Amino acid sequence: MGEGEIKNVNLLREALATLQLLDQVQLPLEQNTRFSSAKGGLQIEAGRIGLSRLSLDNPLFDLLGEGEVGLDGVYRLLGEMRLAESVTQKIRSTPVGSLLPMEEEKLEVPIEIAGTPQGARLALREEALKETAAKQLRERLTERLEKEGLGGLLQR
Repeated sequence: MGEGEIKNVNLLREALATLQLLDQVQLPLEQNTRFSSAKGGLQIEAGRIGLSRLSLDNPLFDLLGEGEVGLDGVYRLLGEMRLAESVTQKIRSTPVGSLLPMEEEKLEVPIEIAGTPQGARLALREEALKETAAKQLRERLTERLEKEGLGGLLQR
């Protein structure tokens, strides 16, 4: 699929509001979410449409995910929003933003989008965020201890 837009929902604005960063980070946020391309796989089975390897490209973020859509229109998508470097720099300068996980110099925000054609709900996947933060903390601590010659302490 080529260009398109999700009307009346700006995914980046919703994600920043969920992270409580909207008042700290000034970005040009339109009402709709426009994307330059959408790719992914589709499986239709027993009254549901499965989405796999879904990818939406936007100048401010890329969304990668998978989910399903029921014939009644109810949908659920689990994904990662990988924010553009310009957005990442602005968010990383905030206290909350400095704690978020990075992947290839870009912030990665684990999200869930669910709802009906009449109303979408966007939420952070807190467990995924906690797991990634804990992993990064362990890596930083291990690196620091090894630098100071105390790396063996973690092995005991």
